Amino acid sequence: MMKRKTLYALLVTVLACTFGVAAQAQTARPDFESLAKKLAKSDKKIADAKKGADVGTWLDRGALLEEIAGAHSLFIQPGWDVATVMLVMGKPQGVEQVSLKDKNYNVLHYGEVDVYASENKQIAFSRVVRPVVTDPLRLAYDAYEKAASLDVKKKKTKKIADGLNRVRSMLFNEGASYYSQGEYGKAGDALELSVEVGQDALVHANDTVAMYYAGLARYYEGQKEEALEYLKKALDNGYKSNGEAICSYYEVAKEVGKIEEAKAVLESNISKFPAQKCLMLSMVDYYISQGKDPREALPYLERAIENDPTNAQLLFVKGIVLQKMGDEAGALQAFTKSNEIQPDFVDPIYNVAVMYYNDGVEAQRKAIEDGKKYDEYMEQANVLFKKSLSYAEKAMEIQAGHEGTVDILRSLYFKYRQEPGMQAKLDALTAKYPAAK
Repeated sequence: MMKRKTLYALLVTVLACTFGVAAQAQTARPDFESLAKKLAKSDKKIADAKKGADVGTWLDRGALLEEIAGAHSLFIQPGWDVATVMLVMGKPQGVEQVSLKDKNYNVLHYGEVDVYASENKQIAFSRVVRPVVTDPLRLAYDAYEKAASLDVKKKKTKKIADGLNRVRSMLFNEGASYYSQGEYGKAGDALELSVEVGQDALVHANDTVAMYYAGLARYYEGQKEEALEYLKKALDNGYKSNGEAICSYYEVAKEVGKIEEAKAVLESNISKFPAQKCLMLSMVDYYISQGKDPREALPYLERAIENDPTNAQLLFVKGIVLQKMGDEAGALQAFTKSNEIQPDFVDPIYNVAVMYYNDGVEAQRKAIEDGKKYDEYMEQANVLFKKSLSYAEKAMEIQAGHEGTVDILRSLYFKYRQEPGMQAKLDALTAKYPAAK
């Protein structure tokens, strides 16, 4: 599962300059009743045969629907402080505390719109509770498209294009706001429509950021095929985000069973971003997860470590790769270095315990198969099991109750239960972590 990527900072930047013409002069609460009446008049006009065939009717309708969309958020921008909102909009009708998706908010109730402020008293987002009309930006898009179809002499091309560009920006803002709320389905809808508007013949704007985050929104909503489509579209149109977008594409493609396609994208881009760690790790993941020769993964891993030599996770992965290659001495060195850098990271120490335990089991197997060298192999097994025990106990100190470590300790304490103190350790372990039945 991909780590959640944030769109909030970009949202604040974009909102500052693209909220629509109607917002620029907004200094008081929008009049929803007046807007509803204007929309009703517009509905009558477009239903009239003569007026409905006039370009101006549809241009006016598009502008009105833009204004309605802005009113649905009270034209408030994320990042405003509560004091500014109250100065512009007046005192709210009520305030209450709510928790949404593990975040706490103070909700300012302004009749038709609820404004959500985070704990630092900055506005996070707004939600319309009594809309003038559902989906006003899609309706605005439809209105401008209708205007374009009627403008046969192309006299209103610039006005139509300007309107479409404003709608595109507002859709992006809406999608980004939903994305920041964790409402990924709605975010995907708005961002995809923003992309569609951008590809209109009068706009010619391939918004790769919208494409990319539409893909992420679909992924987080569980719609992985749709996610892959938009992530690929973003890549094909030049969005790379210093290589991170390629890594996102790889992760999703792997999950939908298109890993060979993902590998091809990695290979064609990896040299362009030599310092991007996730690209190297994605290549390593490909070779390991697909059962390929681990030696092919090592060069990518070495490059990642070269760029980030104190990264405990990278050194741990190197240990795994070397272990798969049969280089246990190199693996031990990598695991040890990983633990030195991050002493509370249990995985490298646990893996050393597993490595020695498995080697001990293998030595026991050889002893059984080769009676002439039975004692020699059993002595080797004993040394290896004792090393495993030492590392397992250290792993337990790092993370008490670590499942794999408990299993190793239970096995080895039982094996050495006749030795001083081992039975007591076994009893204590069993009491605290009963074996699964």
